[in-house]
Amino acid sequence: MSGTAQLGYFWLNREQGGAGSGLSCDVSLTKLADRTTYRIALQGGYGEDYFTAENLGATQYYRAIGSISHRLRERITLGMDGTVQRTEVLGSNRDDWFWRVGGRVSYQLFQWLTLSIEAYHMEDSSNINDLSYTENRGILRIRAGL
Repeated sequence: MSGTAQLGYFWLNREQGGAGSGLSCDVSLTKLADRTTYRIALQGGYGEDYFTAENLGATQYYRAIGSISHRLRERITLGMDGTVQRTEVLGSNRDDWFWRVGGRVSYQLFQWLTLSIEAYHMEDSSNINDLSYTENRGILRIRAGL
């Protein structure tokens, strides 16, 4: 088992885009079993969103992440993960609860080439009804390396 921990505290005082303070953290534990890897993480802090379609400005968030990856056969790996996050947009009355669950299967065709299929379901539940959404996504990924 291995783990990491980073803890801090932030103060944010902006003329525009809100002000706030709170705990900043990134704590994770990873357990490696024979063919299975388990990981849990807790993260929190602030972010700035100025280069997306919404351009929210300063946000404060807290997130929990969990994942499991299992090598079914020598070349086949299965995995699943989940995330839940609370985000507060500083300087506004907007609070979002976000969650995502997903799964994947990957096949190592050659030592240098891996194919994978992933599927995710995400929901963002905002306290502002018009901003809530649901998203389903499927991804075919081809990874090549030297």
